[in-house]
Amino acid sequence: MQVDRSLGNEDDPTLLDGVDVLVKSPGVPGEALLVAEAKRRGVPVWSEVELGWRHCVTCGFALGG
Repeated sequence: MQVDRSLGNEDDPTLLDGVDVLVKSPGVPGEALLVAEAKRRGVPVWSEVELGWRHCVTCGFALGG
């Protein structure tokens, strides 16, 4: 898994070239340029929680509140 750690490039759609999935923080709006472009390209957009869930080997179910 390759991760881009650069800052200030959130408006560069070429960052999505070759991307299999985009994982966004809850603070990033769904209308953000990279998120919208990912959706347009058919790239799945996951939350951080979904990434954790999909890669968890021994996950249980928890309900908070």
